[in-house]
Amino acid sequence: MKRNMNEWLQAYIHNPVKKAAPILSFPGCRLIGHTVDELVKSGHLQAQCMKAIADKFDTGVAFSLMDLSVEAEAFGSEIHYSEEEVPTVVGALIHDEEEAEALKVPEVGAGRTGAGGDGT
Repeated sequence: MKRNMNEWLQAYIHNPVKKAAPILSFPGCRLIGHTVDELVKSGHLQAQCMKAIADKFDTGVAFSLMDLSVEAEAFGSEIHYSEEEVPTVVGALIHDEEEAEALKVPEVGAGRTGAGGDGT
């Protein structure tokens, strides 16, 4: 669906009835019958989750999930996964300025930065 976001924002601002904007991304995985672990590895499931939340709740917006461990993983950090909890970065990758300077920018597709709709 195409939408002019400037027009949407102005209409929302001037509408006397405001809707909530809850962040339900990870809790919403139960609506589609998947685990958090499956959700963080599939863009397709994340989109399904956002749609399920938008269909079930009359909110002002639908948020995508945020998982900052994706970037850490791409740079080489160890990530702990769980079926019911968001991924967690394990330990420190950089301990001093020298290690920071030596850090290489990962290629697109490293870790989960290349995860497609099928989780690969």
